[in-house]
Amino acid sequence: MHLPVIQTTPVSPSDEDRLRLFLRTQLHWGQALGEQTELDVGTAIVNPDLPELADANFVIQAALADNQPPEQALRQVEEHFAAHRSCCGQWLMNHGSPTHHVQPLVEHLLANGYQRHSMRVMHMLGAPGQIAEVGGLKIIPARASHRHAQQLAQIAAAELGRPDIAQSMLLHLDDPNWDSILALDGPDAVAIAGVLSVGDIGRLDQIYVVPSHRRRGIGRTMISRTLEICARSVFQQVLTATWPDQRDVTQLLVGIGFMESGEIPIYRRTGF
Repeated sequence: MHLPVIQTTPVSPSDEDRLRLFLRTQLHWGQALGEQTELDVGTAIVNPDLPELADANFVIQAALADNQPPEQALRQVEEHFAAHRSCCGQWLMNHGSPTHHVQPLVEHLLANGYQRHSMRVMHMLGAPGQIAEVGGLKIIPARASHRHAQQLAQIAAAELGRPDIAQSMLLHLDDPNWDSILALDGPDAVAIAGVLSVGDIGRLDQIYVVPSHRRRGIGRTMISRTLEICARSVFQQVLTATWPDQRDVTQLLVGIGFMESGEIPIYRRTGF
């Protein structure tokens, strides 16, 4: 007896689905930086050794429980971080929660020293076309040369005026789900980039080129190599994110084939 073959066509996720997937990668990103604890209002990541770094001290998938006042939720979080000798630098809301579980919390945060920022999430739809790469570079795994990775982390941190970022960049090198590469121009490390693997999601991050080597196509080359990593891993979704002031990076990603999925609001404490 011959049975009919059921043909299935994969359903492309919506932009809202992609935002939720990116938030999943953000949780994994934080797990490499701090200790995770489940609270009534969401998942807390805390690292007292990096008290001024929001990416290492935050709450994600935040939403009020039934009949929970936002004042109580904020107090619970503040007490949790204080007990760990740190403070919460930012909140990311739960996109799957009803508005009445999120909006009162957002309004309370804005009234208590937090400011809204927007992270632009982008996705790659299909395989990219041929990407022209810069010749003369030597691309190696970042783990193969901790010295060069440390140099790049220090340059990036100095440029941003945030020395704590250097330590956080190096912490990811020990994450087995983080595949990072760096570029050498002669003896000098000039660029770094990586891919975070979360299930069938590949997230491009830490794409950085030293100021003296920009506008030479090195950033495009690094993105090309990270996309090769994604292709070998057969990721179903390839995501990345930029900030509104990173227009050059956004234009570069669009030129390669990335499309905007939407924005994720982040509520960051003033001073972080």
